[in-house]
Amino acid sequence: MKKTAQEKTTVITTAVFLTHTTLGMGIYHTGMEKSVFENGRRAFVLQGLMSMDLFGPCRSGGEEYVCEAIDYLFNELFNWSGTIDHLVVYVGAQGYESAIMFAAKFPHDKVTLVTCPCNTHEKAEVMARASFKKLHIVRSECGGWITMERLFHGFMDTGSPTLKRGTS
Repeated sequence: MKKTAQEKTTVITTAVFLTHTTLGMGIYHTGMEKSVFENGRRAFVLQGLMSMDLFGPCRSGGEEYVCEAIDYLFNELFNWSGTIDHLVVYVGAQGYESAIMFAAKFPHDKVTLVTCPCNTHEKAEVMARASFKKLHIVRSECGGWITMERLFHGFMDTGSPTLKRGTS
């Protein structure tokens, strides 16, 4: 079947939602090979490695576990970096340095950092070291589940990973 001129010029906007927790209650498929495609938009969800138990039981303190989960997600994401239009990263209480430094490798105007209120001063120091020139930060609850899900739906509805008015 031959494509029309309009079909040939359709641009697919692609966003990645990356969190070591989950989007909402974890009902979305995880992985770059599985994506959500609606309204000419494509979303990849990389989430919840802690709940997937890929690294076995949580080690003492949990931070090493979270850092390994984040490193795994980043490695998978790098394979797809050329096709990503926007990156949304949850920056939680643990593993925040890895998350911020990784996000800094992408064009800064194409990154949204979703940050909980934990370790605010330390996160700000890491963001300054990462030399973000243009930074979009969305404040979230601890864990970021609800906010990440709202950003995901905002992207799927409008093509922009922003919160709708009246939400926080």
